[in-house]
Amino acid sequence: VTEFDKTIDLNVLVHYDKAVFTQRIKLNSPNKSKIAGTYEYQICDNVKCEFPPKDEFAVELQGSKTCSK
Repeated sequence: VTEFDKTIDLNVLVHYDKAVFTQRIKLNSPNKSKIAGTYEYQICDNVKCEFPPKDEFAVELQGSKTCSK
């Protein structure tokens, strides 16, 4: 939901209860590939915002013969 935040005087995207983010990945190799990175977020209420530490993730994906076509 887009809401106006008067604290920072901007429209911001707000997620209530649950948010799911997806990313399509196209493998260009039949070999196993590893995707790794970090993600971060913040949690705010009417008084303050908290910035939990960054979290790391890693996923291994197995390509197929059709990936290199």
